[in-house]
Amino acid sequence: MLQRLIRDSPKPVGTAKAKVPIAAMKLTERATALMLVPAMMLVFMVLAAIAVDLSAIHMTQRRASAVLAVAADDAAGMLDERALQVEGILVIDEPAAARVASAHISTSDIGSSLAGHPTLSFSADRRGVTIEAELRVHHVFLDALPGIDPETVRVRSSARLTG
Repeated sequence: MLQRLIRDSPKPVGTAKAKVPIAAMKLTERATALMLVPAMMLVFMVLAAIAVDLSAIHMTQRRASAVLAVAADDAAGMLDERALQVEGILVIDEPAAARVASAHISTSDIGSSLAGHPTLSFSADRRGVTIEAELRVHHVFLDALPGIDPETVRVRSSARLTG
């Protein structure tokens, strides 16, 4: 009797599985993956191209920042010996600093990417130097699209005498 009650009791909603024979499926439902996979791959390729282009821009900015930091440090190290001997103060020799900074930038690998000449400015007390530069970065993949111009990256680095 207990077995008959268990067998005849209604099943909870959602537990019954409907079996549909494979032959009854429409042909369009069977080929859905054939259309979605190439579309998905195209989307992934476009996203990868954008990631590569943005990484190239970021890499150029980091490289330029490192070059300008070294150039600013070395330019700040060009002491005005006359001012040190006569007045006993540490100040930057501006013409020597400009030559050193220009040499660093022109011999580096960012020299070909410069959009113009780097600007070199000194603080009022002649104890600090700031170098600014603009670089033009060409895209790797987006150059294939018409109307896409190279990106402009601005980099700035400063150094100051202490002591």
